[in-house]
Amino acid sequence: MQHSRSSIVVGAMMLLLTAGCQHTAPRVASPATPAGQTFDRCRPLAAEARTACYEERLVSVVRHEGVPAAMEALSQLSELDEDLRRDGHVYAHAIGLAAYTGADEVGQRFGECTPIFQSGCYHGVVQAYFVDLSGRQGGIDADAVNALCSEQRGPEGGRWLLFQCVHGLGHGLTMLYGHDLPRALEGCDLLLDSWERRSCYGGAFMESVVNATMPHHPATRSPADAEHGSHAQHVATAAQPSEHAHHAEGHEEHHGGHAAATAPFKALDPENPHYPCSELDERYLSACYQMQTSAVLFFNKRDFAATARFCDEAPDSVRHLCYQSLGRDINSYAEQNHAQTIRLCAAGDPRYRSWCYIGVVKNLVDLTARAEDGIAYCRAISEAEYKRACYEAVGEQIWVLEQEVERREELCRSAEPAYLDLCRGGADLLAREPVARATP
Repeated sequence: MQHSRSSIVVGAMMLLLTAGCQHTAPRVASPATPAGQTFDRCRPLAAEARTACYEERLVSVVRHEGVPAAMEALSQLSELDEDLRRDGHVYAHAIGLAAYTGADEVGQRFGECTPIFQSGCYHGVVQAYFVDLSGRQGGIDADAVNALCSEQRGPEGGRWLLFQCVHGLGHGLTMLYGHDLPRALEGCDLLLDSWERRSCYGGAFMESVVNATMPHHPATRSPADAEHGSHAQHVATAAQPSEHAHHAEGHEEHHGGHAAATAPFKALDPENPHYPCSELDERYLSACYQMQTSAVLFFNKRDFAATARFCDEAPDSVRHLCYQSLGRDINSYAEQNHAQTIRLCAAGDPRYRSWCYIGVVKNLVDLTARAEDGIAYCRAISEAEYKRACYEAVGEQIWVLEQEVERREELCRSAEPAYLDLCRGGADLLAREPVARATP
């Protein structure tokens, strides 16, 4: 069965839960550059102090030099500190929160962000917008939800930026409602377009899982706090489930100035790995299982074989999406090492292995917004059956990235000749035959 465009939402989800799980010595910094000076000042500090130091410096750059300069500084720092690079989405998110200057300028601030580190800057701007709007208007209605991404729906926007906006909307609604996931999903339902609703669901589920397992993630703080303290605290310890498991079990701690007054929604259940997917309305099932492996890996301490067995127990209609979610998480854990991702994807049911590869390759493209990174991965896969699925998935990412037909054609031309038409079909450049792979 040909996988639908709705599966594109998986490409923009990341696994923060394995952040800091492997430490490699950072490269030597040059003190001659601002990034080098920041590295020299912050890197020697203990984990929480180090993340606070990095964030403070990046937010200062936002205030004094602007968002592009802050994103460039983050990119340079990521080359100096591999731990920071693993947590780059968190810092990009903090930059987006700090960038917000008011509803009238939200489009401009959004446009200044870049897609590096899985578009965390975009998501931070969107979250700040909702917190601000809710505070001024006393609530969020359908008009506000549909108005947010109006600029990205126009000819100057494009599918990639539209996705980042509506996915960030899901993050923002979840934070706004005190991580009451059902309420946030109902907010997503206010969107008029079905593709946008599904993309919003993905952001809501991602925010729910990340907050439950990393309660000091930037999304849990209000924009007013952006200049004070660390949004990224406890990132370095996020890979230690025992320290934060009580949050995942739904205890009463709330974060952020807009937490709901009612009893907190139980985000995860360590005794039931299929929760909350098993309790929510069926229309949310696909989006839920496209994030659920991150929660499972959090509780089982990154046992990928056991998580594949979990996917084997998922409902038939979403089992392939569970494997796709697993592929995304494997890519994050392996730090984009092709050989390691191929080996780890082999731990599951061979009938669903192509979906694991799809999760890997979509995440690779999402990390950098570069189709060539996905094509390089497809080349590394040896079996023709799995190559076919990989190239089609890259084509789908190209469809999101590029509006112009000529540009999509150009990107697909770097595929291996035998698989060129699969890439072109995924990029909506020709009619395509479904790639054979296990689906319901």
